[in-house]
Amino acid sequence: MKEILIQKFGGTSLKDSSMFIRVGQIVSNYLKVGINIVVVVSAPAGFTNKLTEINSIVLIDEEKAVSLLFELYQRALQVANDLELNEAKVPLDTLLNETNSIIKGTTLLGELNNEICSKILSFGERVSSCLLNFYFHKLGIVSLEIYSPNYIIYDSIKYSFKTKELLQQKLNINQVIVAQGYIASTIQGEITTLGRGGSDWSASIFGAELNAKEVQIWTDVEGVYSIDPRIIENPKPISNISFNSIKNAAIFGAKVLHPETLSPLIENSIPVKVLSTFKPNGGFTTIRDNYNEDYFIISVKKEIKSIKFKESEDIINYMVSFSLLSIISKNSNQFYLDSELNFDSNDFIKNINYTEGLAIITILFSENHISKVYHLLSSICAKFNTNGSNENEKLLICEVISDFSNSKVHLIVENREAELICKFAYDILAD
Repeated sequence: MKEILIQKFGGTSLKDSSMFIRVGQIVSNYLKVGINIVVVVSAPAGFTNKLTEINSIVLIDEEKAVSLLFELYQRALQVANDLELNEAKVPLDTLLNETNSIIKGTTLLGELNNEICSKILSFGERVSSCLLNFYFHKLGIVSLEIYSPNYIIYDSIKYSFKTKELLQQKLNINQVIVAQGYIASTIQGEITTLGRGGSDWSASIFGAELNAKEVQIWTDVEGVYSIDPRIIENPKPISNISFNSIKNAAIFGAKVLHPETLSPLIENSIPVKVLSTFKPNGGFTTIRDNYNEDYFIISVKKEIKSIKFKESEDIINYMVSFSLLSIISKNSNQFYLDSELNFDSNDFIKNINYTEGLAIITILFSENHISKVYHLLSSICAKFNTNGSNENEKLLICEVISDFSNSKVHLIVENREAELICKFAYDILAD
């Protein structure tokens, strides 16, 4: 049996006909080395948001729900027309009529459950797989579209996989299998979803179950960056990073991969690459075990209204003046500032409610960046200690954990200060 490669293409990679052409070129080039490919697709960019809106209004405004669905259908039809995929029009019409009937039936019965929501949400991924499969045929690629819920079972906690042998047989007679990401079925056979961003997870499940050589995540950026490019222009790319580090980055808000994506691959030691559909020959990030890592990742979550802290014994007895409260750590021996900033942890406020909103900045870093992180925290104290207009305004740095394999720092600040702190941190760590 040939080696198997999994390629997942996200919404921006399928947003219009020009991007379908790019995807076709990428897949065709990889087929030249004599492998089989499972292509996992997301909905075209913008589809899932519109479909989510349909679910939110279907019981109160059927006319608008149908109108939104028809807008998405028109986008799909435009791609079919642009690429001259005449054979795709009948299945697209069938999919439109099926989803339209679900909307009308839901309005009539006045009931909306998880299965109905999932059926409506699946429209986007099914449009992508339909169009891409027919485009592959036009390119002379022997491909087959499958229905992912026939293979992936999900019970809201864990997944299982069925009919693996049948899928392997289909791979033996087809160069490419096209599958929808994001959607699966319940144990009862009802359609369900894996959550937003779940197409990455779908790709990893197929990769693990088929013992793929590699899982590739094709997106709009050249791999994983140290910080959101919208905050820092041309940030430092990360060439290699471990499974555990990238999973932590996803959990703490970095826009990289769905947090559960890597779980099926870790046990089988299947590497992941994050590449750009816009620059297929450009840079990329490889994610696997046993790397001598050299990285830092800065992520930020905004608009947080309330935070609850750990017990007082987890708190380091040092304060800095600027934007919120204090420094917390699971290991007080790992970090030291200035004894003059000492305070009584028993007086520490355990809950913060801030009406104007907070932001949590998370910095994850490899062992060789630990001294820079210490320098960063001290520099924050030096830079911002005298700038606060109100001495009650503090910068909170919480949970400083340096275990030399999974190090991270959390900083909690006012929303308005978040990007300033991110840029300051990046400049020090990237130096």
